[in-house]
Amino acid sequence: MHASENNAESKHLGSSSGFKANEGIFSKYATGDGPRGQPLQQARENFSSSQAPKKIAVSLSHSKRVTSLDDQLITAMALMVVTFSLLPAGLEWISYDDFMAQAQGTSWRFQLQWLGIFAIALLVALRNGGETWALVKAANPFLILMLLYTTTSILWSVDPSISFKRVFQFAGLLLTATVLQISMKPIDNFFNALLTGVSGILLASAIVALVYPSLGHDSGFGTAWRGILNTKNDLGFLGAMGVILWVVKADSRSWPIAVSLIGGGISALCIVQATSSTGIATALIGVTVFLVLRKRYIDSPLWLTRLLATASIFAIAGVHWFFIQEGRLPRWGEVIGPFAALFGKGTDLTGRTEIWEYVFIEFQKHPILGVGWGAFWLGPGSASQPVLDQLPWIPFQAHNGYLDILNELGSAGMLIFICMLLVHAHQLYRMLKIDQSQAACHISFAVIVLFSNFSESTLYKTVAFHHMLLIFSSLWASSSIYKSKDKIERASMLQAKTRTIAG
Repeated sequence: MHASENNAESKHLGSSSGFKANEGIFSKYATGDGPRGQPLQQARENFSSSQAPKKIAVSLSHSKRVTSLDDQLITAMALMVVTFSLLPAGLEWISYDDFMAQAQGTSWRFQLQWLGIFAIALLVALRNGGETWALVKAANPFLILMLLYTTTSILWSVDPSISFKRVFQFAGLLLTATVLQISMKPIDNFFNALLTGVSGILLASAIVALVYPSLGHDSGFGTAWRGILNTKNDLGFLGAMGVILWVVKADSRSWPIAVSLIGGGISALCIVQATSSTGIATALIGVTVFLVLRKRYIDSPLWLTRLLATASIFAIAGVHWFFIQEGRLPRWGEVIGPFAALFGKGTDLTGRTEIWEYVFIEFQKHPILGVGWGAFWLGPGSASQPVLDQLPWIPFQAHNGYLDILNELGSAGMLIFICMLLVHAHQLYRMLKIDQSQAACHISFAVIVLFSNFSESTLYKTVAFHHMLLIFSSLWASSSIYKSKDKIERASMLQAKTRTIAG
């Protein structure tokens, strides 16, 4: 092998995991411009030009690069996943019967959509078996454990057929998320699919709400927009997601700032017109988290710890001040009241706390293993009937994702979920040291998903958008760390063999 060939190999090993240095949505952070990247780039060039010998008769094996066909399939698959997880299940706009079909997973359109996606994922996985298996082994172990646990839970589920469907969808989603990481540019593919899907649906929703109010307004809430989605809350959350994505896009400076302003403006308009307090809060939290974490504002390795400590001090000081004034600790209504009033809500969170009380009573009947995945909220006559008997309406969720996990998967399932989150948080923290902007983006995703599930139930709803986002983010973090380790190991091997032969 000639020196020029060795130089090319060294540069390939030093490139970012999944995309070229000067390409992609996060190209600004990968080119080596600025104090974080320049020393590494200079080190690569110095090693390539001055350390490599004139002739080297050694080859270093590395994983086969994904083919153009596979990359196109992965790109199409990513866009399909985002679009189908955002639009109403099976593209069936809601009636009561549709709700029942969605809850039970019996809609043929829904099944056809996701079977097509899973088939593409399986095809690409089989064509890249070695890389797929390596990424599976590198995945968050508690994701795999959750798959095994939910599969086992079919044995005690009150509706095994529904639980089996959930497990099948979960397995397909994990395979799809894993296959996406095989792509030449996984972060770009997923981000662009998110941006395209979210922005397209928001634009279509705004047009429908303006031109066809009878279709685009949520009839139960006056003139509140719902667009082409089921409810105004769906549109509000999607608008928040759009605002966050366009802020990230603007920060990358890969497109003209005017485009990002227009996209962000349409997203913000949808939030306001949907009168979604959750959407407003989600957008503010997501953007704040990204802007705080994307750059090391505090020049210290303990900057995040100090930030959390400062927030804790303010919270403790507030509780202490209240205790001094009133001689007791604040009650729930007194804590949440000012925030609820800010968004025009009551302290009962629009009736959600009433549902929580009844669901928690049901959880106490099966506290360890749960009632079975997806087997509770199936309408009248199902396991949720005791809750429905206490309410003047028919809910299809507890409006709290954590309570639904407890109720359906039990304390054992909740423990696995918490462990998965802790591992994911640790992986994202490690990613801050590898690619701070990408890590900040994914931390923002995780925060808004976890925040939104205090009032809505989307965690472990298999192909729901929030759950999909968390699963894909987890697989991205684990695969990025794996690829980073693999590049370092191969670079070290190449350097060692180079010195041996040169000597």
